[in-house]
Order: sequence, then structure tokens, then C-alpha cells
Amino acid sequence: MNKMTAYFAPDTNFFLQCLRLENIDWTAVTSDTSIVLIVVKEVQREIDRHKSGGNARRAKRAREVSAALREAIRARSDEYLVTAGSHTVSVRIAPRLPQNRLRPEELDLTTADERIVEEALACSRALGVDISLLTDDMTPLLAARDIGIGAIAVPDIWLLPPEPTDTEKQLRQLQSQVEHLMGRGPLLKVEVLHQQSTITRFDGALIRHRELSPDFIDRAVEAVLSAFPMEGTEKHAYVSYFGFAEYRDDYQEWELELRRRIESLPGYFNTLTPPTVLTLRLTNEGVSSADHVVVDISTGGNICLANQAPIKNTPQNASSIFRKPPAFQNVAPLHALPSNAARSLGAEPVFPISVPTPKREFRWSAIDGDRFSQHIQGECDDFRHVLDPHIKELQIEGFPGDTDRLAGALRIRISARNVAMPVESLVPIRMQVSFQDSERSAAELIGRELGVVM
Repeated sequence: MNKMTAYFAPDTNFFLQCLRLENIDWTAVTSDTSIVLIVVKEVQREIDRHKSGGNARRAKRAREVSAALREAIRARSDEYLVTAGSHTVSVRIAPRLPQNRLRPEELDLTTADERIVEEALACSRALGVDISLLTDDMTPLLAARDIGIGAIAVPDIWLLPPEPTDTEKQLRQLQSQVEHLMGRGPLLKVEVLHQQSTITRFDGALIRHRELSPDFIDRAVEAVLSAFPMEGTEKHAYVSYFGFAEYRDDYQEWELELRRRIESLPGYFNTLTPPTVLTLRLTNEGVSSADHVVVDISTGGNICLANQAPIKNTPQNASSIFRKPPAFQNVAPLHALPSNAARSLGAEPVFPISVPTPKREFRWSAIDGDRFSQHIQGECDDFRHVLDPHIKELQIEGFPGDTDRLAGALRIRISARNVAMPVESLVPIRMQVSFQDSERSAAELIGRELGVVM
């Protein structure tokens, strides 16, 4: 026999569950360039059985192999040839074997797998060549080893991917139908962006000032009161009782305001650092409007949303945070405080929006919280597919505290009356907090605005 020829007895699954012969890389199992595949009687029988049974792919492959073997029988060659790269593959029908041949007692010939092993051994003896079993199953591999016949496991690269079950095929069909129906109505899509790039998670940093200690607040108030004590009446020749009483009330109110503003300075300083802003982009890519869209945005962990737009001033050009105390004028009641004295130390509030909003625009409101919230909601009566995407900026914050790590997630859920399933998105958030010296910053601001050195 030709030493450059390798002989194999493949099992049934080789023909049904592997690549086609011309696409197989035979170098994975042999260095020979001529391949002979012996199709034993049990494999022939199983191929005939699979022609009209099993799943669609196995039946189709079984019919193809059966047709090729029938053609070989008609041509009286009992084989057909296939070229696979540099290899020539001959698929041959096994010779008829004697019924009274000796069979190994170790084999269980009631099983198809071990009948294939026995027939491979008998063909090897009848042809006078070494034939190796070719299979992907454990049972015939072990049986071949036990009786001393060669056996090679089918390489994984030869195997076809598993064929979908009937249930999986039905699910795919239903999914295709749903996608088709969705394409006829509104199709909502949500993206979260940071610096104009879509993100699926966010890792950032925050610069924050801790709350001032009660001791520092007391010392700061005392220092300012020492620099601006309440005036007495001794330097005035005539003192109006009502005028002095009005002055005293104004001074005491100024003192209370002074303490409140010193206490609020960390929050003010925090508004001066660049905010962390994520952008929500909502689009309707369908062919019709979405009716009464509701967008729920919530955060988890110690992550929250700031319900105020960040102020754009810096400490160098901001309006004064502090005002000097009122002066005793010994005349009519003092005028009201200047308008800038009562401004917020934070920023102008965004929520709630009380002005009328057109039905094609979104109305946003905070469900919980005042300055900070973990749940906000937007509504739009008629979200048109032809409009530009709706853009919503979300300022990410952490709840006040001393922790240097913030962890949570941004959850977005969008629903509409004429959309079957809500659209949901989850963006994990991790932020590292860097704390600044609040007392130093407060002392510098008091010194700059009031001329008081602490």
C-alpha cells in the first residue's frame, strides 16, 4: 500500500456535524496528502436514517452524502473523490465483511458506536491497512483504545457551530417580527455622553470643600464682629430712640446673616470648581411620534444630581459674598438690603420649572430633594421623530460627607404610551474626591472682602 495514504473510519457525526470535506484542514490529523475514508455499514445505515429525520441541517447533509454514495454505487466504483487543498480525499464504501467473523468480546455490539468500532477493526484486517477511527464522541474513542485500534478525536476547528433548536428559531422569528413592527412606530433611543463621546461607564474626579467646624465658624464670626462692633450712642448729641432701635435690629440681622454665610462657604466654594456634566441624548428614530414620553433618571449609591446650574463666576470676579454692617444714621429707618446681599451662595435653581411648556418640549422636575436629587423626571406630550435629539445635561455630584470615593450608577428609563417596551440604560459611576482646605479658603475670602485677618 502507498505509505503516503492515511486511512480513517469516520463515524456518522463526522459527515453531519463537521465542515464539508473540501474545507477540512487535514494537516491537523495527518501529514499524508492522500486520505481514504472508509464508510462502514453502520454509518451507511445511520446516514439513511437521518435523511428524513432530525433537524434540518443534519437531514440536508445526510441527503448530500447519501446521494454521493449512491452515485458511486451506480458507477460501480464504490467511491467518490474530493479535493481539499493539497489533499485528495477518497470516500469509499466499506467492503462486505463475513458474518461469521470473530468479534472482540470487550465490545457491546448492541450499541451503534461500538458496532462502528468493530467494523473499523474488521475492515482494517480485510484490507490489510491501519485504519484509525475518526470521531468526536467519548464512547467509541474508549472502545477503540480497549481493542487496540487507532482512534483520533475530531479537531474542534472541524466542527460546525450548534444548530439552533426549533424554540430558538421561533424566538428569532418573533424578534424579527417585533423589530419590523417597531420600525413602523416610534423607536426611542437613549445615549449618555461625556465630552461628546458615548459612554457605558464613567470614572471621574471631584474637588470638594468639607463643612467648616463649629469652632472655626465661632472664631470667624467673633473676628468680624470685633472689627465691626455695634455702634453706641455716646458720640451723638441727639439720639432717636426709634432710629437706634431700627439700627440695632438691622445689626443683629446682619450678625445672623454673617454666620449663615460663613457656614455656607464650603457649598459656595464647591460651585466654583468645574462641574462634572454628563449629557443625556434622547432620539426618536422611528417613523411616528411617541405619545406622552416619560423619562425617569435616578442615581444609586452616594451619587446624586445637582438641581442647580453651576455659577460661572470665580472668587476674583464674583460679587461680594459679605456686606459690611449697617451704620447708625440716627435718622429714618434704614433701607432694605441691596439686592445682591440676598443672592444664593449656590446658583440659580433649575427645578421646578413653573412656566408653561409647549407639548413638544420636555418638562423636567425633581422628584426628591431640593439642591440635590436622586430622581428627576422629564415629560413630553408629543416627541416627534423629525425633531433634533433632545439634550439634557446632568450635573453629577456626591452627597455631602467625608468619603473620598463616590460609587453608584445612573439609571435611565424611557417609556411612551405607544411604545411596547421601555428603553433602559445603566451607567456605573466611580469618582475620586479630593478635599481642599475649607478653613484656609474661608479665611482668605473674609480677609479679601471684609479686610479681617484671622
